[in-house]
Amino acid sequence: MLKGSTSASYFPDEFLAGVCTALSTPSDLEALKQMFTPRLYDRFVTELEKISSEKSSITIEISKIYNSKIHDIWVNVGSQRATQKRFSDDKEIQRNYLIIHWMTIRIGIQRGDEKESYAERKAKVSKAFSDGIGFKVDVNFDADIIYSLKSSENQQLIYDQVRRPLIVRFESPYFEPSNKIFKKITSNEAGNEEEDSVMNWNWQVGDIDYLLEKEDLESEEKLET
Repeated sequence: MLKGSTSASYFPDEFLAGVCTALSTPSDLEALKQMFTPRLYDRFVTELEKISSEKSSITIEISKIYNSKIHDIWVNVGSQRATQKRFSDDKEIQRNYLIIHWMTIRIGIQRGDEKESYAERKAKVSKAFSDGIGFKVDVNFDADIIYSLKSSENQQLIYDQVRRPLIVRFESPYFEPSNKIFKKITSNEAGNEEEDSVMNWNWQVGDIDYLLEKEDLESEEKLET
């Protein structure tokens, strides 16, 4: 689905090459803010502030990437409001929208009444694919990672270098309607106007080693008990 929404030449080869290049150590918080989704950024900044309050400094560096491969692709389809992650604690969304799960695809549609026919439900699902779409791609990196923690006196408290698998989730913006994934560009060559579609957006890191995913699952379990 992602290949069809972008291009066969872009995904997965160009995508993997791009994320490997982009996965560098941010130089400051502003660079981190550009690299991470708002939620992951807030989560990391909270921990960084704790370390900073102790006058310590931390560095996490991916020094070498040996290999990368697509691990999973998650797709949300329909209105973003309908497909937001923790809909179970929002009674209005729960009352007005139905979430259909199919493998790694979540489809959000308006709830119908008991008399809704199969054809009507099918039409809603079809419309959802035009209403909105968002992608999350989990990439498995085989990488050398250096972890360093220093005291306020620049004393090395922890230093660890290890080669290990690293799962990084890259998230696209949410496109409403779905065709906003492309920007239409009109060019004029030899007096003939030609329209082309280009991608003018960037991926952001939305999770690392399922940190937020695990926290979401724990929250869902608490809501159900």
